[in-house]
Amino acid sequence: MSTRVANLYRRIARVARALPTKRERMDALGEAREGFRAETSTSLEERLAEGERRLALAEHYGIAYSRLEHAQLSGGGEKYVEPPSVGSQEAEWASAALAATMRSQFPVNPAGAAARAKARARRAAVARSESAPGTGEA
Repeated sequence: MSTRVANLYRRIARVARALPTKRERMDALGEAREGFRAETSTSLEERLAEGERRLALAEHYGIAYSRLEHAQLSGGGEKYVEPPSVGSQEAEWASAALAATMRSQFPVNPAGAAARAKARARRAAVARSESAPGTGEA
């Protein structure tokens, strides 16, 4: 179990080094240090799961601070923040429901989809021609 804790701390330190400002880097490392030293009534498994969830948020959003999930933002309306999936079945169902809603409310632009498919095919053809043996320049 101690290697899992050490690996989580290393991953947090790597993400903290990539944050844009020195203050955010210091805050992230300080919060991680406090979290690892804190004695709480929760089990080690729960604390590791919380740490991995916070790490996923930091990697996804590029922020060092905890973020309210599914909180209504200012300006009114139905604006909910969906946390990145960390492997739970409920998050996968929510993501699938969100994708279905997005597809129904924002239909695909056929001309744009065709242009993207054409560009992908062109890139794939270039990649194949560059990787084919015997096509190098002399």
